[in-house]
Amino acid sequence: MKSFITLPTAQDFFDRYAHLIHTLNRTTPLTQIISAATEIGVIYSAIFTAVNQVLPDIATGAAITCAVLGTALLEMGLRVLFPYGWRAILYRRFKGLDLLMTVAIWAALIMFVGASGVLSFTGGKQAVIDNIPPPELATTAEAEELAEKDRTTALATFTADSAAITTRYAAQIDATGASYTAQIDAAKGKVQYYRQREAITGNSYASARAKEAQRANELESEKAQAIAQLRTAEAEEIRAASQARTTALASITGHLEEARAEVTTGNKTTEEEHLAKTNGIGLGVGWFTLICLAYFALVTLLYEAMKKGSGIEDRPQVDHYHFAPGIMAEATGALSERWNYWTRNTIQRFADATPPAPLPANMKSLYDLSGIRADVVQLEAITTDQGGNVLRIPRKADARLLGTDSTNTVVIRSDELEEKALELIGAGITLEAQNYHGAAEPFFLQAKDVLKMYLGPDHKAEDFTELYNGCIGFLNGNGNNPFEHHHRRKPIGFSKQSASDPGTGTGQENAQANGDRYNGDRYTAETNGADPRQRQCKHCGQSFTYKHWNKQYCSDKCRLDYHATQHGGQRFEPAEYRKGKKRRK
Repeated sequence: MKSFITLPTAQDFFDRYAHLIHTLNRTTPLTQIISAATEIGVIYSAIFTAVNQVLPDIATGAAITCAVLGTALLEMGLRVLFPYGWRAILYRRFKGLDLLMTVAIWAALIMFVGASGVLSFTGGKQAVIDNIPPPELATTAEAEELAEKDRTTALATFTADSAAITTRYAAQIDATGASYTAQIDAAKGKVQYYRQREAITGNSYASARAKEAQRANELESEKAQAIAQLRTAEAEEIRAASQARTTALASITGHLEEARAEVTTGNKTTEEEHLAKTNGIGLGVGWFTLICLAYFALVTLLYEAMKKGSGIEDRPQVDHYHFAPGIMAEATGALSERWNYWTRNTIQRFADATPPAPLPANMKSLYDLSGIRADVVQLEAITTDQGGNVLRIPRKADARLLGTDSTNTVVIRSDELEEKALELIGAGITLEAQNYHGAAEPFFLQAKDVLKMYLGPDHKAEDFTELYNGCIGFLNGNGNNPFEHHHRRKPIGFSKQSASDPGTGTGQENAQANGDRYNGDRYTAETNGADPRQRQCKHCGQSFTYKHWNKQYCSDKCRLDYHATQHGGQRFEPAEYRKGKKRRK
């Protein structure tokens, strides 16, 4: 399972320790490599010794496999358990199920740390004993040749020491120069950084730049001084080596006889020293592995403390596959479905071939609920001018605006009309502010229709203009809500016209028949001044009475002609469009 860490919330705390902790945390794999190298040797030796007595043919392979798996288990377990163990303490997870998890984590952590420590300590000592060669013992027969060899050795030692001194100091000089060069480059880099900050922010960092430049100059001086000291020390060591050579050559002749008598004693002393040295190095390596383990634990604690102090949290990144059934379960389900499909189809074919039963004497009614469907909202992705995609959710008619009473009259609540008008005008203003004028126009047109419904059929044009402008001013933050002065209205209601008596109903006495509003395929403009539903055709400019707030053309012919003018004379053919749409499906 993947995981990620959140950004720090306490930036000051994070800035103080981020570089230190990040650097230390990058060294923890080295400590685990050292521990693993000692652990794997001990596990290999133990497994090989045990298996070799029973199955010598597979002893090597079994020992290697167990050593690798055991070491991986220990090191991976420590790398996972240490952070969770420190978090349990830092976040005080000592209640409820957190307490159970904390106890289990620390129990496993203690076992892993103990096993890793014992194996690393033992493996470190054993590795030293196995790899240090035995001492070379002198013999009495070679005592006569020892003097000549000592002379040759003294001369060779001086030559080697001189070369080693020169090489060692050359390396130190290079390392010192590289260290100071890196510091100087860092100081110069900060100077460049402050220049960039000045260019970006416009602030002055002259003092900071001067400070870093001064620091770079001081580092240059320190670099030269350090190199000079190293060269002086090199000359002193070469002189001391030369004096040691002269002294050694003079003493070789005098100690020739003494060397013969001391061969036996020297060999014994050499063996004792070798044993003591081996034990000392082994013990040191063992303690070093324990120090590496403690260092790993300490760095992990510091890292978790920095994350807590900085407000950084570990968040798991899960997906569907973490909660979905396993692969075997999916395969079993697929096979089961295929088996059910085949068997049930066979049964169904057999059942279809069976003659139907005779009709019952009294058939009961059945109710088919399959035709009942929930409303489906079709989402549409629209490409913007900037190249991005916007998800368009179609607006559904607000069913709360309309309701029926017992007298079969449609009643519209004025407070909901106010809310609807302000909502539409606000949407139009928002789109206008983003230069989407074409998209804003339908909202303004619909808002005007709602305001006309709110004012009623007998409203005055100046009242409508005042209310419309007042809504715009109110939404722009200029003025109060204009509807506060228009609560004198009553809800608007229109009784439905009876099919048997066309004269019934309110507000329909002067309405023209639908057939009188057409002239061929074009609407005939109504001249009734009281009817506010007048609009100019977008193509021919002729006035017409619209039946829907979004209608822009007086006839279908004008709509198709306007489409052709906008597309290079290519007329829109609905039948061809529907055919192409079916082909795309």
